[in-house]
Amino acid sequence: MRHTSVCYILSALVGLTAGQSALAADFPSDLRGGYTEQGWEDSQVGFEAGLRYGYMLGRIRVEGVDAGPGDPITGTTAGLDDASHIGEAHLRIDDHSTNSYLKAYGGYSVALNSDYFSVFDAGSSNLGKLAYFTADFGYAPAVTNAENSGAKLSGLIGYQYMHEGHDIDEASVSAPTGINIHALRLGVNAAANLDRFSIEADIAAIPYAMVNGEMGVSGAGVPVRFDGIGWGASADIMADYKFTESFSAGLGARATYIRSRGDLSYVTTDATVESLSLWRYGILAELSYSF
Repeated sequence: MRHTSVCYILSALVGLTAGQSALAADFPSDLRGGYTEQGWEDSQVGFEAGLRYGYMLGRIRVEGVDAGPGDPITGTTAGLDDASHIGEAHLRIDDHSTNSYLKAYGGYSVALNSDYFSVFDAGSSNLGKLAYFTADFGYAPAVTNAENSGAKLSGLIGYQYMHEGHDIDEASVSAPTGINIHALRLGVNAAANLDRFSIEADIAAIPYAMVNGEMGVSGAGVPVRFDGIGWGASADIMADYKFTESFSAGLGARATYIRSRGDLSYVTTDATVESLSLWRYGILAELSYSF
């Protein structure tokens, strides 16, 4: 009796082992493997993160203020020019299985020097701050790849935020100027790499931008509020050299232009501004780590 049971058990084990072997032979080979010490085998996701230094120049102009019938002011009524040193962090995530990416960067000024003028006063200041954040999602319908080289052209959609903060002393009154810009980005991204060298460029139209904030003070010494809608464009380019498998260094440039029309308001007075324009451009140096 005991001998018969043992035979049955051994026969069942042999049959189960044979079945598993046959199943393993037919198992799909294109599925992702298990997690190893190196991570997911044949991972389709790549990451890049790093820091940048930027030297940026800025230019703001206000033109064509109309406070009502018989009171239009033509020409440039106020302006500001600045130079800033920027610290920036950036992150990029590539999904190679779908040829898509998510890219984001943000910066903050560590030094800012401004020269300003208006119908009331003129001067200079080293107070204030600049800040910005940009996030883009891109998709490439076609990609050319080789072992150590490749190129792709992607369409992108994104969001751009800019804060222009300049503390000025206008007509002996402290006048913090803080303009906020929320913008939609639509454009293209082109990227190419050859062995250790790579280059990437973004060109984006800004079909809509919401521009608002305070623009110094009026002749009565009260804050002047601006609310407007605008449009613009931006472009940047970055060339990198990978000196190890993970670390790379690069140089690049960036420029952004915004033009808007809107309303000024202070105390009981309202006015229309025909044009508030902003230029910001400069050079960048970066150090990145990819994995």
